[in-house]
Amino acid sequence: MDTKPRDISPDIREFLRLLKSRPGMYLGKESLNALWHFLNGIIFYKDAFNKGSDRVIIPDGFTDFVEKYYGEHWTFNHFHYVLHFENDDKKALFKWFDLLDEYLISLGYEPLGKRKDILE
Repeated sequence: MDTKPRDISPDIREFLRLLKSRPGMYLGKESLNALWHFLNGIIFYKDAFNKGSDRVIIPDGFTDFVEKYYGEHWTFNHFHYVLHFENDDKKALFKWFDLLDEYLISLGYEPLGKRKDILE
């Protein structure tokens, strides 16, 4: 049995690529806090109203990956870790996307890509 976390669902992957390319357009500002609340809304909708959906928004294990990256073990989620260590909401947003790409690559999945590549 394969226990590897499932990849981000194709429709969510495309949306995250677009969001990464122009976060201010989708979130109102370049902010990891804004992304956190936005994604929580998507997750809430999936869990409350689309219960049969098996969409993957963020692959399982991402928080553990971020925890190992920073070398600290707390009860934080991946958003908390990045915000704590980056000390800047805007920088934290782009670091979070970089870490997500690293995690996807480590699982053998395609990364979302660099902002420059997405915009082209």
